[in-house]
Amino acid sequence: MPSANLPFGIDVSVYDGTVNWDVVAAHSIPQVVFAGTRATVSWGYIDPQFSRNWSEAKRVSAARMARGSLPIYRCAYHVVYPGEDAVRQIDHFMSVVGADHGELPLVLDVELDQGLGHSAIADKVLACIQELARKAGRIPNIYSRALWVDEFITGYSNGKLNTPPDWLNFCDWWLAQYLKTPDEDPGPPNLPQGVDRARVVMQQTTDQGKPIGVASLSADYDRWQGDQASLETYAS
Repeated sequence: MPSANLPFGIDVSVYDGTVNWDVVAAHSIPQVVFAGTRATVSWGYIDPQFSRNWSEAKRVSAARMARGSLPIYRCAYHVVYPGEDAVRQIDHFMSVVGADHGELPLVLDVELDQGLGHSAIADKVLACIQELARKAGRIPNIYSRALWVDEFITGYSNGKLNTPPDWLNFCDWWLAQYLKTPDEDPGPPNLPQGVDRARVVMQQTTDQGKPIGVASLSADYDRWQGDQASLETYAS
């Protein structure tokens, strides 16, 4: 199990059904202190639960702070389609999120290849990063997995890993790494080649956690890669 000192979070989407955020806020062992919510996919899809999840997480966070308890810091994420136009995707993401960007940086979920080669995927991800940073005023974080980044962004030539692009360290990372059981991976997660350890701010530790306020049979758990003070400093 991860250290009990690592701040705990969940991430949700329509697949979790209607989330009871009062239950999330009341959960105490461990206490939920950050939450990721899926907002958009490509340039046309809106997660049907995003608006509710976004506003409800903010509501219960404010209620907890009024009682002198810790807030729930929020981040919204967009699933990148590497075969679609970057500007169109980011415009869609920004229009759905609106003026409330959350307390943590916006996130690009990068885990689809759509049959494209690594160079095309890398170019599209970088274009999305640059466009989102320009429009949101803050460099986004990237959600992915180490082996996926190595294969589909850095790529291999003649059986050897290419030199990772320098821009991999432009962003902070939220890396998924699970065990083969429902237990949380103890971390820290493996790194994509070329990414500095200091750039990893969150780990998704399991997708089989016990439900916390969600209608689904399991939940995604996450751990901040630092102490509570560092999370509070990182949040806007």
